[in-house]
Amino acid sequence: MFDLTGRTALVTGSGRGVGFGIAAALIEAGAVVHINDLVAERAEEAAARLGPNARALPFSVTDLDEVRAAIDGIG
Repeated sequence: MFDLTGRTALVTGSGRGVGFGIAAALIEAGAVVHINDLVAERAEEAAARLGPNARALPFSVTDLDEVRAAIDGIG
């Protein structure tokens, strides 16, 4: 695979399913991944399962203010 060490990613819908798998692959490649899900508990559980390079970041992708706030919070 490729090396994403030092990179940051945001994967929407990554609390489960395909998004979770994508987040896991990015983490395996060295990225720090922000796990997004509308349900906060699901994002937190997924981040806990994925390990120290995963950060829970729950918000609604349909709310532009929430999206902006989340992206601003990433840095």
